[in-house]
Amino acid sequence: MMLNNTKNNQRKGAIVILAVLFFLIVGLIVVTGLSYVVTKDFRNTSNMLFSKNSFYASESGVEDVLYRMKKSQPYSDTEVLSVDGSYATTTSVDSGSTRTITAEGLVSNFYKKIKTIIKQGEGADFSYGVQIGNGGLTITGGSAINGNVYSNGSIKGGSGIHIYGSAVAASSGGLIKDTTNETPTTPPNSISFNTSKTLRDFAQSFTVATTSSISKISIYVKKVGAPGSFTATLRLDDAGAPDTVGFSSATLASTLVTTNYGWVDLTFSPIVTLTAGQTYWLIIQGTTNSASSNYYVVGANSAYANGQAKIGNISTSAWSATTPAGLDGYFTVYLGSTASEINGYEGDYLNVGSKATDIAWASNIKHISATGKLYCATATNISGSKTCDAGSSGMGLPPPSVGVPISEANIDAWHAEAEAGGTFVGTKTYNSTGGTLGPKVITGNLNLGGGGTLTLTGTVWVKGVVVVSGGGKIVLSSSYGSASGVIIADGYVSVAGGGAFSGSGTAGSYPVIVTTSKCPLDFVCNSDSQSSALMLSGGAGAVVLAAPNGMVHINGGSGCKSVYGDSVYIDGGGNVNYETGIANMQFKSGPTGGWTVDSWGEAE
Repeated sequence: MMLNNTKNNQRKGAIVILAVLFFLIVGLIVVTGLSYVVTKDFRNTSNMLFSKNSFYASESGVEDVLYRMKKSQPYSDTEVLSVDGSYATTTSVDSGSTRTITAEGLVSNFYKKIKTIIKQGEGADFSYGVQIGNGGLTITGGSAINGNVYSNGSIKGGSGIHIYGSAVAASSGGLIKDTTNETPTTPPNSISFNTSKTLRDFAQSFTVATTSSISKISIYVKKVGAPGSFTATLRLDDAGAPDTVGFSSATLASTLVTTNYGWVDLTFSPIVTLTAGQTYWLIIQGTTNSASSNYYVVGANSAYANGQAKIGNISTSAWSATTPAGLDGYFTVYLGSTASEINGYEGDYLNVGSKATDIAWASNIKHISATGKLYCATATNISGSKTCDAGSSGMGLPPPSVGVPISEANIDAWHAEAEAGGTFVGTKTYNSTGGTLGPKVITGNLNLGGGGTLTLTGTVWVKGVVVVSGGGKIVLSSSYGSASGVIIADGYVSVAGGGAFSGSGTAGSYPVIVTTSKCPLDFVCNSDSQSSALMLSGGAGAVVLAAPNGMVHINGGSGCKSVYGDSVYIDGGGNVNYETGIANMQFKSGPTGGWTVDSWGEAE
């Protein structure tokens, strides 16, 4: 009996042990499974955290470089930033007017890369050594131009004068403001276009009061985002809508339009005659692949009685009324033109060109010696056996007027950039000690002399006159990099006695001197004994000069890289030596800004 009980107890004990082992094994399996899941989740969470930290590190790297750029703080092409144990290596590479910033974040062998492309502020197109408005060019006294000349007025020169490039004298245009819709100054409404494929084009009908030739139409426009340059055409009316065929065209240059309203000229070619009372349409064509983030906005009201605005698609002839209905865009039509000529003084030859591809192009050409072809209607006293090509090569007569390199909108934008830095009341004078200036508005004059150097750190707007003399020098801060900077004056600008200007030291950087003075036509010019809006003399040097409303006078061995004026007078050994980099200068609002983000995203 006892033996049986012992065996039974042994069996029961074995069963208990087996049960314990079973539950122990099951428990271990469960615990192991749970541990694996927890460990995996922990590892995944850690990896995700490391990945996010590396992403945030790379973002911080880009933001650090952008901040340094905008605040004019030093930075290198390669920067390493430590962020709470994480590291970001940032590289910056310039490509024309854009800069690519790439930042790679590293945390525990986890990498994230951010790529950002930024672009500089508004640009300008100084495509000629000398560009002139209706007032034309006069060049005498041993002076020379190394570059092309394009004038909306006549070109006149004397013995020994040489233009080492092409010379074009177009017909003076825009002499009469015929039709306008432009009030009040702040538009009560607006018309946006290029916001979609179906609403990509802008159309405005109008009539003129006088039968005359047309050279330009100005529109009051701003841009949103970065739309491209668009084509504008003039068209006849077809039962209350634009005709499908244009008879003259122009370009709405994106560089002349800013993010604030401003007047921008559309210069048309060929020059055509409009008939009084006839309805015409101005069409500005957007892009086929319109992007809602990149478009133009035209100021509008409902006050113009002789036309209407529409938006739509000229290629499909699908037009829609404006919202609200009955709006008209802000525009001004300029009529009238006078044929210009290229003319060496009687008995003397004006030398044009240095190679066979350089041309002379005008309705009438007189007293010149040319290396290239002549495109003209009449030619008188031409050196050699050259005769006129009257259009058989496709060069129309008269040559078309050329658009301005800077617009009123650009000038307004520079004013705003200067205002952002505050206002100095009175006149600023710098002597041999020089100084630093910008961005700033000066209500009085700006004087620099005594061999001092004035360093510009932003756009400067002088409401009076600017006088640089006695070896004074104005330079752009190194923080401008490859960007160009501006001094803009309401009064005349005089640079004499070895006064000079220079860029930042980086290729592509140019100081630009702009005046809105109307000298010599403005009454204040005579009272101040100043006959021109912008005067270089006495060996002075500058880079780019612009006087869109007045005369630029260069003499006494002075020189510049490019000049634009309503009229230009060069004498006494003055010279212009054009550099190709000026053709697409990029401006920024100084070291405190001017860069905008074009794209920002993860690269890897």
